[in-house]
Amino acid sequence: MVHRTQEQRDRDNFFMDLENWLLGHKWDSRVGVPCGPRRHLDHLWGTFMREEIAEYPRKTYEDYCLWVESGGGDDWFQPDPEFQVVVNSVTENGPSESTKNLRRIGQAGG
Repeated sequence: MVHRTQEQRDRDNFFMDLENWLLGHKWDSRVGVPCGPRRHLDHLWGTFMREEIAEYPRKTYEDYCLWVESGGGDDWFQPDPEFQVVVNSVTENGPSESTKNLRRIGQAGG
């Protein structure tokens, strides 16, 4: 069992809450959900996250990138073996996979 410090738990919770807030309030669900340890490379998602993180002086976009690359994020942002990872709002397998991701976002009420 991995023991995380309170600071690590606070960081995880902050970034997960911020991602979920953005997904539910600003993100256009028609483009799919950027998932996996490279989701910060999605230009639109990265732009939104930079803007949101700028509101918090003790957090940086670089901190967010490191967190994402190390596997941070809740179930909505983790790669699902049934779906392809969305990068630049397009999947490797084309629109049919994006449509499946849209159903995922609909299940979250987004």
